[in-house]
Amino acid sequence: MIKNVMIITSAILALFIIIGISLPNSYEIKRTVTINAPVEKVHALVGDLNQWPKWTPWLAADPSIRTTVVQASGVGASQKWEGNSGNGSLTFTSNDPQKGIDFDLYFDNNSYRCDSGFIYTPSGNMTVVSWYMRGSVDFPIVGGYVAYMTESMNSDMFDNGLLKLKKMAEAH
Repeated sequence: MIKNVMIITSAILALFIIIGISLPNSYEIKRTVTINAPVEKVHALVGDLNQWPKWTPWLAADPSIRTTVVQASGVGASQKWEGNSGNGSLTFTSNDPQKGIDFDLYFDNNSYRCDSGFIYTPSGNMTVVSWYMRGSVDFPIVGGYVAYMTESMNSDMFDNGLLKLKKMAEAH
């Protein structure tokens, strides 16, 4: 009996390791929405960190989050946050009112970094907005599992944020 339990446990552990080694440790989340508003209205909400609490999904997911905006807009704009779900910061690395913004995103006291941003594709009075986040989790064996969970847990959050952004931009 004990021998069978040891064999089964060893097989499960070996399977966990083999799958973990084979999974990619990088992730990319990209969600897109078409907004019936010109790019200027979209950028007014995305390019100004003081506007983010109105549409980002994170505050609804964790009401304990407290955000401090260091600089609200432009290249170098940044904010920090703390909440029950953790802490982090972001800094705008580019800010183009016609093309979008890029920012460095840090989590857990700057232990984890990823690239993120918003890409605008103007089309008349409409704007296609793509929100992306990409990075990697460089932990042996479990990195692939964490990368997979990062994608699956945040995709719905991105969708929710983009829908809120759409409603706000179209209402103005």
